[in-house]
Amino acid sequence: MSEEEKEDVTVTWQNLWVTVADGNKRKPILQGLTGYAQPGKLLAIMGPSGCGKSTLLDALSGICNTR
Repeated sequence: MSEEEKEDVTVTWQNLWVTVADGNKRKPILQGLTGYAQPGKLLAIMGPSGCGKSTLLDALSGICNTR
């Protein structure tokens, strides 16, 4: 594929929720997140341990972990 044929893609997400089963109810892990990643730009996802960084990346990539 030549450089002229390549298309830039912007990844966007709106009102993203991720929940897990907690007994008979659902426990929210990520709640109502909205954002975007632009082509050619650096996106840093930062935060303390356990705040949902990997969960966000898994959700955006379509990975489903069932632990």
